[in-house]
Amino acid sequence: MPSILRHHFSDWSSLHNYDHAYNGHIWVLWRNQFQVCHVDSSDQSITCLVTAHQKQFYFTAVYGANDGANRKNLWMHLKGFYPQLQDHAWMLAGDFNIVVDSSESSNGALGYRAEMQDFNNCRLQLSLMDHVFTGPLYTWTNNQDEGFLAKKLDRVLVNDVWNASWPSSIVEFLSPEVSDHCPALIKFEEQMDNPFKPFKFFGFWTLHPEFLEVVHASWC
Repeated sequence: MPSILRHHFSDWSSLHNYDHAYNGHIWVLWRNQFQVCHVDSSDQSITCLVTAHQKQFYFTAVYGANDGANRKNLWMHLKGFYPQLQDHAWMLAGDFNIVVDSSESSNGALGYRAEMQDFNNCRLQLSLMDHVFTGPLYTWTNNQDEGFLAKKLDRVLVNDVWNASWPSSIVEFLSPEVSDHCPALIKFEEQMDNPFKPFKFFGFWTLHPEFLEVVHASWC
């Protein structure tokens, strides 16, 4: 790692999770226009407090484990420090290694129902939603002609405070180029000619046990 940083990112600052994961699964790098303070690390995440454009937010970089049993440790870890972050703008981004429903896998996510439920329960408990994005739905592919498989493993999640603090933020998933994953480009502010913003509906809201009751009370 030191040689890579020295040769390619000499004017960047960095964080990593080598103390928690073999080969350091996550690197966070930034230039000096941002102020970044480390908050927490685990084998599947790094969380930091970022100051940008005279605002602050919490950012969690995620690399979820390949198996559902170990991913449960990630969900528990995030829930553990949620009380510290719930009243602040919070963004989580990276490879979660699980889809939220069968539409996000080219083979219907067969055999992953319990793991998808674990992920959706975590998102619901942490009041997180997918940031509206452009680009491909599937962000990962096995690059095989025979037995082709594609899934949305990579995503950007935010809370309501983020949406209020950064109402013009943009997320775009780009071409994977040499990788098997699509990178996510996040823009904090975007000048729009149209001042009107579309209504946003997030499918996982329907999982909340009081969803229908709230809708009925709002429209009746």
